[in-house]
Amino acid sequence: MKINKNYVIISLFFLQISFNILLSIFLNVSYLKYVYLISSTITILLFLYYIRFYWHPTFIFLATLTLFQGGLIIASIFDITIDLSYVTLMGANVYLSEKSVRLTFLSILLSYNFVILGTIFSKKYKILTNIKVKINENKDYKKIFLFIFFCSLPLYAFKNFSYFNFYLRHGYMGFYRTTEFLENVGFVPRLLSYFFPVSFIALLNIAKNKR
Repeated sequence: MKINKNYVIISLFFLQISFNILLSIFLNVSYLKYVYLISSTITILLFLYYIRFYWHPTFIFLATLTLFQGGLIIASIFDITIDLSYVTLMGANVYLSEKSVRLTFLSILLSYNFVILGTIFSKKYKILTNIKVKINENKDYKKIFLFIFFCSLPLYAFKNFSYFNFYLRHGYMGFYRTTEFLENVGFVPRLLSYFFPVSFIALLNIAKNKR
């Protein structure tokens, strides 16, 4: 009997989700950082096997997820002085309860699995392909997205350049201690700058020549 690889991979993902839930509830909190490292590594390896070890855009999201949500967890493995239950946020010092720490670990671990499962399941729905074909047939969409792209590009560049200068002056943690960097840019430029990545993704899907 031939076994479908997709069913096996998806089953392993759900099996890992079950283990993550159980370990996050019952395992000693001090060992959860090791669970995070092992579980996230296994998840990414399973996804690599599923896509036959080729590049996939989902890895960009997984990389940022690891950097911003798991960076301190990984650092705590090598630096025992880091207390993951102690948080400095917006000038306030907060000690998290054990339950909060467990839920945080579980949320981050589950996010890996569900991001990848969403990527796998998205290929199963032909309705997405049908929508793409209809958009390709209408060239007006491309003109609209190009207009939005070029109009929002200066605002997007201005916003990120302002953020970058703020980080140079106040450091990365300054991002969490004040809202000055938001006020410097202004609400309208920040709002309109979000249309830049949206229009870019739309153009990428419409374009026949991806390069």
